[in-house]
Amino acid sequence: DDRGTLSLYDALVDIATEELLRFGSNASCRAKDIMHIVERVAMSGIVSAASRELYAVAANCLQAKISTGMSPNNDEDGTNCNSREDDDDDNDDDNNRDIDSGIDYPTTIQSLRDSSFGLHADRPLLGLWRFSTRQRKQRAFFQNAARHYDNQFPGDGTRSSKDHTADEGNVSEN
Repeated sequence: DDRGTLSLYDALVDIATEELLRFGSNASCRAKDIMHIVERVAMSGIVSAASRELYAVAANCLQAKISTGMSPNNDEDGTNCNSREDDDDDNDDDNNRDIDSGIDYPTTIQSLRDSSFGLHADRPLLGLWRFSTRQRKQRAFFQNAARHYDNQFPGDGTRSSKDHTADEGNVSEN
């Protein structure tokens, strides 16, 4: 058992698990909310007994939402948070797929249960990509690192700091 010592990660995942147990089956907790929780845990890239337990609880919550006939996309008042007012075709498949985000709930539930859900699953990778595209200071960081490198290790003067930043942050000499 890898839970002999409680890490900060395990403690945070345990709190998330307790929260899902507390409110995950409520109508106010949408499937989208459950997915946000497990995606963020998966984005950490850490696999532990705590995360496997969280995934099992999340799979149960999602399954309960689907098996009760309630759309996994329902808001607290029972209205579909992804529906448009002019959308009047009643397709049962829409109850198993989040229209806006393309989540196939039965497949996701299975991957949560069989431990194939993790960092390399589509949703966590998409979340990491979205996070990385929001990092505005990254270019400035690399420019400052190149300037710092030039000041610390002037070298033979054949490369300027512009050469360093043209490599998008690669500050090693050729």
